[in-house]
Amino acid sequence: MSVDLAKGAPAGSAEERTAKSGRTRLSEGAKAERRLGWLLCAPAVIVMVAVTAYPIAYAIYLSLERYDLRFPDQAKFVGFDNYQAVLSSPASPAEKLESLARDTDVGPAVQAYVDAVQHRSVGYDVGDATAGEMPEVMVESLVNASTEQRARSATGGVLDRLRAKVPAEHLAEFDELVAEARLVNRLRDERGAYSDGWATGLARRAVLEVGRRLHARGLLLDPGHAADLQIDELTALLSGAEGPSAAEAAAHHEWRTTKTIADAPAYLNAMPAPPPPIGLLPPAARRAAYAVDAILTNLFAVSDEANTDAVLHGLSVNDGVYEGTARLVDNSADFGRIRQGDVLVTRNTSPYFNVVLPLLGAIVTDRGGQLSHAAIVAREYGIPGVVGTREATSVIPDGARVRVDGQTGEVRVLSAVAKS
Repeated sequence: MSVDLAKGAPAGSAEERTAKSGRTRLSEGAKAERRLGWLLCAPAVIVMVAVTAYPIAYAIYLSLERYDLRFPDQAKFVGFDNYQAVLSSPASPAEKLESLARDTDVGPAVQAYVDAVQHRSVGYDVGDATAGEMPEVMVESLVNASTEQRARSATGGVLDRLRAKVPAEHLAEFDELVAEARLVNRLRDERGAYSDGWATGLARRAVLEVGRRLHARGLLLDPGHAADLQIDELTALLSGAEGPSAAEAAAHHEWRTTKTIADAPAYLNAMPAPPPPIGLLPPAARRAAYAVDAILTNLFAVSDEANTDAVLHGLSVNDGVYEGTARLVDNSADFGRIRQGDVLVTRNTSPYFNVVLPLLGAIVTDRGGQLSHAAIVAREYGIPGVVGTREATSVIPDGARVRVDGQTGEVRVLSAVAKS
């Protein structure tokens, strides 16, 4: 579709475009069905054509690439042996980062990497940690960067294969739709990277400084509890006015960090009514409504196939078979337990998981569909992914050996505890 960016609308009316093309005008629903008929592919394959737009999942990986920390050719880097020696030393993660930053050869690159990512939030709220508060995760990313050149994705040739399935008379329309999808995807991801990641992380830095001062004055049991108070409460405590006690702040922190979405009711009062039929909307609004409906369906739809204690079924979101150690992750506090090659098992992921993605061998979730965050990043990283299993976190033990089959959507528990 030709888009006039200045006006923010398609160039020419739908009727004009249809008249020029000589095609019979179809409803949006009929068009969607026809396009799927062209391709005869699983949704996971179709959505892969948008992967190369601007994958936010590569936030840390691209930073490594930018600062020459992937070491694709080890012989080019003087001081590489020292780099490896520091990473494999028994020093603490924070000490390793400090030592590497002082190294005459790799120090400038390491420091540039730390400066670029340390204030990025791994969540959506000032209560969530930043990458700099998890030095163990940053060190694991550096280890991965020095030992493996991660494939950018498994999408090579996918677009060409899909395009070959499209009838010749529809190729132009197909190309226009792909271009539009990539443009929209890029705009959305850049907003998330700059508005969410750094903005929230920098706000947390200020809040923690307030917490440090209040803790020094005995008004908080821990500096981190400042994130669980309102801005007027923090202002009052800083100025010497009356505010919440240290025990009250600690109670707020305990509630926030122990409750999960599973503690919330499925709905309030009564089950909401279904939305009205899309056909009631004016023709110009139907396309947007169909798009929103498709997105929401593929964000949240899960598998309905029965699971057992040994085999779980979900939605296949990226091909490949991988065996590894299952690592159950409830929130960012568990990120430090993840090691290179682990299989992430979690309820669902969000952009705050991006910091550990370079370490994973596969992803398995309870929730989410083909357009969920977990599905998108599995495709971006080219690793097997199975989402929407419903019960992975309650069936798979932490540390178990599992096989993730991205082709069939099956996750099999091979042993209760992975063999060392």
